[in-house]
Formats: sequence, structure tokens, C-alpha cells
Amino acid sequence: MHRGPRLSTRDPAAFARDIFRNACDTEARWRGRAAFGADRREALAGAYDFVCRQFFDAEPETFARSLERLYAVQPGFRPSWPKIAGAASRVLGTSGAGRLMRLLGRPPQRL
Repeated sequence: MHRGPRLSTRDPAAFARDIFRNACDTEARWRGRAAFGADRREALAGAYDFVCRQFFDAEPETFARSLERLYAVQPGFRPSWPKIAGAASRVLGTSGAGRLMRLLGRPPQRL
């Protein structure tokens, strides 16, 4: 049983850095064994995508390194519109993100 606060809640940035480091290590192992199929590429893309979203505005260097690896394992990767809107909202605020999404042809959804 795990006791105490988990790294993911205690220090989200350290948690995301650990995910990035583990994904890089895993990618190197899989490439070294020539065991790098579509399913493994997709798994790594998911990890790198998560790291990109965590560090979009907080750690530009880690964001850039993760984005580079993301496109290396999945060259055609396109982030979903909700992910773009979420990242834009963190940087630009809600109204700024709404304006950006309208400019991109994706008006925000009203509930």
C-alpha cells in the first residue's frame, strides 16, 4: 500500500519530468532491440504529449525537447482541439483562448 502524498499530486512538475525521462529511456531500449512497432510509438506519443501539455508555458526547454521526440515517434501527430484550447486558456485566459479558437475556425462550445 502506498502511503503519503503521491508525486503526481505533491509535485506535478517532477512527476511530468519523470514521465519524460522514463519515456526517453523506454524509447532508447525499444529502438535498441528493433522492437518499435506502431503500438509502442503510440504509447510513447501519449507520454510525450502529456509532458508537452504540462510544460507548454512552464518549462519551454522541456516542452521543446518533448515536442521534438513526439514528432519523431509520430510524425503526423496533431493535438486535439480541446488540448489546444486548454493550453491556450492557461496562457491567454478564457476569453483570449475563445478568440484564438474562433480565429482558428473552432468556436468554443457553449453548454
